[in-house]
Amino acid sequence: MRICSCLSRRRVRIFLVSSLLLAVVLFPAPPLEGRWEQPLVIKERAGIDWRQHPVTVGVPVPRGEPEFSTPPRLFDPWGREVPVQAMPAGFWPGEEGPRWWLLTFPASVNRNGSARYRLVSGDQASPAPASPLVVEETAEGVNVDTGMILLEVRADKPIFHQIWFDPSGRRNYREENRVLVPGGDELALRIGEEVFRAQWAAPAEITLEETGPVKAVIKLEGGLYDLGGKGDFVYTCRIEAYAGAPYLQVDLTLTAGGRRDWQTVDEAWIRWALAGGKARKWTATLGSGESQRPVDTGLDPEGHAGVQALNSKEITWEGVDLTPSSQRELKAPAVGWGDLTGDDWGVALGVQDFWQQYPKRLLLTGGGEIRAELVPAGAAVRWPRGAAKTHRFVLYLHTRRDREYRRIVEAILTGPPVGVLAPSWYEKAGVFAQPFAPLPDQHPEEYTEVILLKARSQVDLVNIFGPPAHGVRINPRHWGFFNYGDLETTHPGPEHPGRRYWNNNYYDLPYLLLQEFIRTGDPVFLSLAGPALAHLGDVDLVHPSGGDRITPGLDHVGSFRTGELAEAEYFSYTKNRGLLLSYYLFGDYRGRELALRVADRVCLHDGVNPWEPRTFGLGILATLAGYEATGEEKYLRRAGELARAALDWEKGQEVGFPSDFIYQAGLALEGLVEYYYWEKDPEVLAGIQSAVDKGIYHFWDPERGYLQNEGGLTFSAALGLLYRETGEVRYREIGLKQIRTFLAANPETRGRPLTAKDAALIYRNIYALFPAAR
Repeated sequence: MRICSCLSRRRVRIFLVSSLLLAVVLFPAPPLEGRWEQPLVIKERAGIDWRQHPVTVGVPVPRGEPEFSTPPRLFDPWGREVPVQAMPAGFWPGEEGPRWWLLTFPASVNRNGSARYRLVSGDQASPAPASPLVVEETAEGVNVDTGMILLEVRADKPIFHQIWFDPSGRRNYREENRVLVPGGDELALRIGEEVFRAQWAAPAEITLEETGPVKAVIKLEGGLYDLGGKGDFVYTCRIEAYAGAPYLQVDLTLTAGGRRDWQTVDEAWIRWALAGGKARKWTATLGSGESQRPVDTGLDPEGHAGVQALNSKEITWEGVDLTPSSQRELKAPAVGWGDLTGDDWGVALGVQDFWQQYPKRLLLTGGGEIRAELVPAGAAVRWPRGAAKTHRFVLYLHTRRDREYRRIVEAILTGPPVGVLAPSWYEKAGVFAQPFAPLPDQHPEEYTEVILLKARSQVDLVNIFGPPAHGVRINPRHWGFFNYGDLETTHPGPEHPGRRYWNNNYYDLPYLLLQEFIRTGDPVFLSLAGPALAHLGDVDLVHPSGGDRITPGLDHVGSFRTGELAEAEYFSYTKNRGLLLSYYLFGDYRGRELALRVADRVCLHDGVNPWEPRTFGLGILATLAGYEATGEEKYLRRAGELARAALDWEKGQEVGFPSDFIYQAGLALEGLVEYYYWEKDPEVLAGIQSAVDKGIYHFWDPERGYLQNEGGLTFSAALGLLYRETGEVRYREIGLKQIRTFLAANPETRGRPLTAKDAALIYRNIYALFPAAR
């Protein structure tokens, strides 16, 4: 996807005007006066019909509006009220209400279509689901009853202890409805000849992160030990269960600790033993690589069937008569799942992004075992200390007669429905410090610039992932166990000419992708942001210390110059806003946990290098994210310390924030602008103006149209703030001139498309020059 010179500005404008008119029809901007109502559009993206499928949506809450102190109510397209579970998220200073409401509810939408729901003021309680979720805390752990599934989780027998399945929804969990052998799951890994199991470790710690009538989130944390009680790996497992749903979502993270910089993991797996074992006659079903066309085979007690991905070029099957005509035509979401079905019921297991995270193997046996090999035997992975790896599983239970499960499992792996609010609501609510979703009609003098900038950002942010392949938007060049979710890039230095380098989600690329999803409503940006967020949490952050990894080598373990493991000394690579936004938008509890871990590290570590002024700004942004999430004053105090240090440094410098690259000064200013958003400190505004004025004096080139170069676009937040606060038109004119210069230099005239780093810097606050009414 590229924006090329063959499309005239007039054609682009006509296309985008049509798109924006459609958006206005779908999302009329609601007034804040009187009874509040806001459309919520459910978008289908996997090509099937969904009925009562759980969806989580984050709804921004305007500050100081009493009608939002209680959760909004939700109505479907036919005017029927929908059961909603609401959780408060985030913090407004001095307010009792939350910054966001996280709403989880059952939604229905037709294939390739959308459904328009309505949010209204929450003046009464939401109705209960027909079959509410029931969570019972026991002495041993937690029992979760969805109405169709009863899951027993015990601290001493992680991860799943027992599962029962009653497809009638009558909660009849007798012995004949048992699905899992008691204690019949196994999480383990092998290093050399030593095996480490979760069952051999001390009892797991169990936390209920969310519970209610619609959704429950259970978090387990424990170790993987040998029989002697020793081991360097730990796991975190989050299980999501939904009212009336026949499936469980499982996010499993393995993290390497210990003293060794490297460990070679020869195998890692999670296994489920189904009730009946070899006494049952099992039919195995596997995704074939062709959408919605799986393949079946009967298994004898000693037989097996499976699928394996060892590289980005080839998929192989075992035990089934399947030879694809062309590996190039295989669809990645259609190869990551398998199912065992017996006389009465079956269990399907899907591994999200199975192929993209090679090496992988999924094995189904005639003895009733489902085994997901995260690291298959013979495909050892070198695992650096401090790195983690997260996999998402879907465990789907069904009757023997149910054939629809095949479509649903594959569709969940492709992408379940998502909820979309009008971008204008996020602006009106004011939950972001900077404007980010301008409406062209609100800026008639810059109408063309707004239209073209919105088109350009969509194209540039998609293009950096390369041409699509195998039914997914991320090019196979960027696949691999530790690589997936990152972007291979080039490094101009001569130190290691043959080495592959990685972007490491520079300058919080996931945050930009999530904002682009809000701005456009296009789910493709979720497909790009999801792997990036997982990689950011797994590899770009060191575990368990929470520090940033500065290591872009092949397996993300070597620095540019030394090839050694490293933890960033300064705040040069600090980023957590994307992690926090994933929590606000979709209830991603891991995102919130890691965002706070980063904020805590900034509070505890002296990571400022004034000659790298970005360390001021990125540190401020990280701590303010912690303050926004929790309201804890320690984060605001630390942000204030960093802001004062930045202002003191700027006063003594002739050019404001001196550095080798102008964007570093822009990042310092962005942090100060964000701090001013919270505190409205006039001394901070004066310091921002001083630094901007010095930058203009020394680096503004009217003929070139930039403050030094493209990096000057990072000044947009500061220029927009100064125009709004002082009324001086020159700040806005300089900002707009930079945008016009950028838009005039399309990729063809520049000679190359934007890199991931370029895109993350250019678009991080460029829209701040176009404020919306709040």
